Formats: sequence, C-alpha cells, structure tokens
Amino acid sequence: MSPLMNVNQSIIEDLPAGILQNIAERLQGKRGGWKIIGDISQVSTKAQKACKEFKKMLSTYAMVFNFQELKELGVKFHKNGIRKSHLTFRSSITPEEIYTFWRQIPKVVESIHILNANGRFDYQVAQQILDTICIDPELSEIEKKELILKFIRGNGYLLGVLDSSYRMDIDIVREAINECPEALKFADKTLKKNPKIVLQAVKLNGLVLRSADPLLKADKRVVMAAVSECGTALMYADPLFQGDRDIVLAAVKQNGRALHLVDLKLRSDREIVLAAMMQDVGALYFADERFASDKELALIAVTRDVCALCHFSDDIRADKEVVLAAVRYDKRAIKYADKKLHSDFDVLKAIHGNDKNSLIFFV
Repeated sequence: MSPLMNVNQSIIEDLPAGILQNIAERLQGKRGGWKIIGDISQVSTKAQKACKEFKKMLSTYAMVFNFQELKELGVKFHKNGIRKSHLTFRSSITPEEIYTFWRQIPKVVESIHILNANGRFDYQVAQQILDTICIDPELSEIEKKELILKFIRGNGYLLGVLDSSYRMDIDIVREAINECPEALKFADKTLKKNPKIVLQAVKLNGLVLRSADPLLKADKRVVMAAVSECGTALMYADPLFQGDRDIVLAAVKQNGRALHLVDLKLRSDREIVLAAMMQDVGALYFADERFASDKELALIAVTRDVCALCHFSDDIRADKEVVLAAVRYDKRAIKYADKKLHSDFDVLKAIHGNDKNSLIFFV
C-alpha cells in the first residue's frame, strides 16, 4: 500500500505528478531528506498543506521552488511542531523579486540566506532588500524588526549594513552574534559595554574580545571566557592579565603557543610551561631558557612530538635515556639527537627492533 494513502486525497489530486512521485519516494525511504520540486504558483500553498498532513511522519522536509532561479525553503518538524526553518535564494534574482516573494512566505521561516551564482553570500542584494524593508510604509516597526531578524539569522555580518538604530537593538545584536560572533564589531558602543552581549560573543569566538569596550577587556570574567575559547585572545585583553596566573594558565591550556604573550616571570613557572607543552610541545620555544636543560620535561615532551628534541640543550640531546624514549615514540626523532648516539647499539635496536635485515645484527 502506498504511503500516500494516509494523505488527504483532495490535496494529492491538486499536486503535480512530479511532486507526488517525489513525496512517495521520500516516505518509502528511497531518498534522503525532502525535496519537493515544482512551479511556485502550483506548490507554494498546496505543498505546505500536504506537508502538514505528513507532519507526524516527517522529521525533516525541504521545498525547492522553480521560481526563475533555484530557491530552497527548508523546515524541520518535531513532535510539538516546527522548531527551525530557513530560506535560501540562489541566483541573480533581483532584490525586488525576492522581497515580493518573501512577503508571501509563511511566518514559520526563521532565517533568510541570499547566495550568488557561486554559492557565496550576496551582501549587495541582501543590503538592498534590508533597505527596502526599512522604508516600506506598509510595515510596522515590529514587522520590520521581525524581517530584519530573519536576515540576520542568515548572516550576522549584515548587522554592519543596518541603520544605527537597529545596531542598538539588543535582540538584533544577539541574533547577529549568535550567527557570527565577529558581528560584535558592528554593534553600537553601548552594547560593546554590555557584559552579557560581550560574554555571548567571546564564548563563541574568543578573538572578538578585540571589539569589546576597554572596560570589559579589563574584566576578568570576560577575559577568562575569551582565553578559554581561544588562548591567543590574551593579546586583546588588558596587559595586566599577561601576568595573571589564572588567566595565563587557561590561555596556554587552550593554545600552548599563547605562552609567547605571557609575562616573562610566568614563562619560568613550571606548571604553566608544562600545561603549555602538553597542549603544544612547540610552546617550549617561548619558555624560559632553563627548561631547555630540564630532563624530566624532556622525557614528557619526546613522547608527544617527534621534533621535541630540537627544543632542548645539547646535553639533553646527548642523553641516552631521553633519546631512547624519543625514538621509541617515533624513530624519526633520531635526526635531532646527538650524532654520537646515531650509532649506539641500544638506540639502533630501539629504532630497528627485530628487523633481521637491519645492520644492527651484523655489528
């Protein structure tokens, strides 16, 4: 029995044959995801009615309309109704055509994406549509805001082309940051001083700390959130934090090479250097020179990175115990060891093991 028997017959009769076949294949599991294809004048309303009938059976569906150029409307359904939806336009369609089309789109659509022929976001077209929305006399301020939010959810960077009044709107700025944390730089100055807004942004991308107000760059909670997401965000924090042990420890645990941003005194702190090295052995390059002769540290490092030996002193590279640990981890490490150990029986045995073709068995 066809799965379409569960669908209202009057709706089925009105749908184009291609769509019916497509729906049947989706329901039977012959295709992944939903794509209902046809002329928008035929399916814009009827297909949506059909999908409401399928609602209990579907987890995801998408409608692709043939409206001059390709456009995609995707809606995800859950047991309690619609959870998320988005609209994507791909083409050279004019802003006026998109805007006219959009006015007929159901309110279930939460975000709009404008893409050019190359599949990249088309800022110019999106900006023209936003300008049209802002001056449309038929729209109330609430309706304008709702439409703008849909575009912002499609690309947070559009915050930069909005009028200053919208860049002061906390809801619009929050949506922009949620989609693109870097959009914080376009927010009004008053919101760059808002701890909640800045925290939201730096938790998604620590480097956007550079766009925060100087007062928040000196706020330990904000800086901690930023360096925990991206250790090198320390470069944008108040310089005082380069000597703050808690902040520095969090930074090097996320990115060991953030050690080069740290106060010189803390670069000689063993716990901090060890934490940085555990994240990235290359961090040793920025540590205090005394660690280059630290055998205990070397024994840990050589089991984490084939090039670790190059960060240590000649004495360490000539230490048989360290070199053995290094070549057991990766035999290529021998090239960083002291040349005297290149012919050492134990080192060669560690490299070649029980390979009978190795010269080690002929020494």
